[in-house]
Amino acid sequence: MRGIAALAVAIPHYLMSRPSNIGSDLAEYIAIISVEVFFTLSGFVLARQILLCLERGDFATISIFYIRRAIRTIPPYLLVLIAVSFLTSNLFTIDFFKYAFFVRNLFSVNDVNDYFAVSWSMAVEEWFYVVFPASMIVLHKIFRSPIRSVLIFIGFFILLKLVLMVVATEYFDHVRRIAGLRLDAIAFGFLLYNLLALRATRLGNVAGIGILVGTVILAFLLVQSLSAIYMDSRPDLNMVFVSAAPVFGCGVLVTALHWQGFVESRPIIRLPCLYLGRLSYVIYLAHTPLIILMKDTLALDIRIGMPLYVVVLLAVCWGFCEYVEKPLLAMRPNYSPAEKR
Repeated sequence: MRGIAALAVAIPHYLMSRPSNIGSDLAEYIAIISVEVFFTLSGFVLARQILLCLERGDFATISIFYIRRAIRTIPPYLLVLIAVSFLTSNLFTIDFFKYAFFVRNLFSVNDVNDYFAVSWSMAVEEWFYVVFPASMIVLHKIFRSPIRSVLIFIGFFILLKLVLMVVATEYFDHVRRIAGLRLDAIAFGFLLYNLLALRATRLGNVAGIGILVGTVILAFLLVQSLSAIYMDSRPDLNMVFVSAAPVFGCGVLVTALHWQGFVESRPIIRLPCLYLGRLSYVIYLAHTPLIILMKDTLALDIRIGMPLYVVVLLAVCWGFCEYVEKPLLAMRPNYSPAEKR
């Protein structure tokens, strides 16, 4: 799922960079929705570590969480940022440092010289890592329940957006990419993990509902993404989008979990999935500088240019993962052997 989501961002961005505008609108909508799926997935896969932080509630455990996230995400991000900044003659500019510290879109969106556009979603991720575990520890001490605590967290951000939608209409126009307002998108994944852990119903039964809800919301999101992009003066449509997107992500995730056994039992499907999943983070980051480097191929026939781009992208990302990311991951501290993820 992670690998498909990464390619569903990287390939549309390639299409949007081509001289021809054919299909670029649809490509942009696919990329937008894929990023939203990424958010839900992040909250889901990190849930076990965050729950361990809640269970222990000590500084040592949450410190390990922060260190593991920093090593996993920041070095690759900074290396790609340096590459993109060099290629666009923005190295060590003010924008470079804003990207480096994840503050360029923390409270507002400025599209002027936005040369590393995917960084907005990375800012959402990084600020989530900082804010969410600490907030949950405090809330959990009060409400004594991960589900109640995360519902309070999500409710706070929904209420905040509703207030801003009314009192700061122009500010709210670009809410989808304001990192400080989107932390709840990832929290939905954490909520889903805890709901499934209740075992109130079998996952197989929930999957049918997830498929139905996911399909309906997907069609709805496509319409709303059109509105959100072309009708930025409609804050209500933006609010609908950022509220519906995490629900859609949950529907996709439940559907993927339903098919997990089918995929794992078939090596011809499982191995490519594992490969793409391993490369997904680097694919998401590195496709931007690669498109710049391959700009001379953008005018080629799409039947030649697209396969060439995908092959080069996967090869570059494999090398990056093998010789940069893999050694970095080996440096991460672990939790106690019985409870590490």
